[in-house]
Amino acid sequence: MNYLLSLYFTILISCYVAASPLYEANIKMPDKSDHAWRNGLQSIACQVFIKVSGKTNVCQIIPINAELKDIEEKISQFHYHHQDESLWLTIAFDPGFIDQTLHKYHQPIWKTARPKTLLWLVLEKDHQNMRSYEQIIRNESHLRGIEVSTPIYDFEDTQGLQASTPDLINVIKTRSQKYHTSNLIIGIENNDHIQWHLLSEDNHIEWTAPSKNMSSAIANIIEHTADFYAEENADYDVNHGHDALFIEIYDVYTYTDYIKALTKLKTIPDIQEIETVEFHDHHLLIHLTVKNGVSAFASHLEKINHFALNTGSNYFDRSNMSYQWINDLKQS
Repeated sequence: MNYLLSLYFTILISCYVAASPLYEANIKMPDKSDHAWRNGLQSIACQVFIKVSGKTNVCQIIPINAELKDIEEKISQFHYHHQDESLWLTIAFDPGFIDQTLHKYHQPIWKTARPKTLLWLVLEKDHQNMRSYEQIIRNESHLRGIEVSTPIYDFEDTQGLQASTPDLINVIKTRSQKYHTSNLIIGIENNDHIQWHLLSEDNHIEWTAPSKNMSSAIANIIEHTADFYAEENADYDVNHGHDALFIEIYDVYTYTDYIKALTKLKTIPDIQEIETVEFHDHHLLIHLTVKNGVSAFASHLEKINHFALNTGSNYFDRSNMSYQWINDLKQS
């Protein structure tokens, strides 16, 4: 019975431990040789640095080849899998290491929530196949770490829509409300060009591109959109005293313990972000981003009676701090 309860709790916690998609990426592999692994690792690390920083040139600034030994040591999980008869490698990295490496080379970190964006096409030549571009939209948005979806293009969406429709932008804005996304990309094909409109909060940004290769045009607009979001939101945390660290908490036996421990941590004002990374054998590993330094955070934590500092060895190799969870206090 105890085993079943432990298994049930582990499954519940696992719902909160999924690897952050910003810190993982994948690539098609020719084989599983050491040479292919090294090349794949470099490429995947570059993808992750681009997603987390928001800068497409970040891999020209960070010498990935020189950092490769440390990068390989900071892999949190990896796996090979087959898709469409091709071999793929997926690697997830320690978020703290990625953040610290970006700090080291004075690169920004895009930590704020990334807006959901709807990409709406109005095509002249290929209007029957607008949904055929969904795969490239998914692929390109995944590469940049932004969430871009498409309409279902049903009759309600498409009725009477064409490049010459009066007040077309506002018509699409109205029809897009049912998709509940905060931002909108509109692509309007007109002769041999496509006019792109990015509507983000109070911003209305326009680009014009050739429409001869629509897949390339769509990939480019997603690049432009991600660049704009990153420019608006990526932050040079190194200038603001933010630190990333891992804290382990042990003697967490129930799901209630888990929720209580997180709730107590969230009362500390220095915490900017909190993410459960791993749970094993009643030990939690949590990734934190804190302001005002690690010492200030530790001082706040020591004032919460439910956490007792562990002066022995850590359970998780990558934890920076270790605390025992004390649940049987009469006062919280």
